[in-house]
Amino acid sequence: MAATAHPFVVGPGDGTPVSLPIGGSGTIMADGGRTDGALVIMELVVPSMGMEEFFQNYTHLLPDPADQAALAELGHAVGVSFVGPPLAVSDPL
Repeated sequence: MAATAHPFVVGPGDGTPVSLPIGGSGTIMADGGRTDGALVIMELVVPSMGMEEFFQNYTHLLPDPADQAALAELGHAVGVSFVGPPLAVSDPL
């Protein structure tokens, strides 16, 4: 393990793009050459994959209790599946 950390800045367009197993892409910001062979921390930036649209549309279902069919339809549009009963049903407070 390195005795001291040496920060560095990565500019726009730098880094190595990689495909993520869930879709989309991330960028590796450091490699062994920049870190003297030690990679301690790595951050991947993952695109939202449509979740902003999901939450914007979900707010139209509120403040009423969420209609599970409508919720499933909104999720399907952005590739999200809901499994099991809502927590309020399966694990009430």
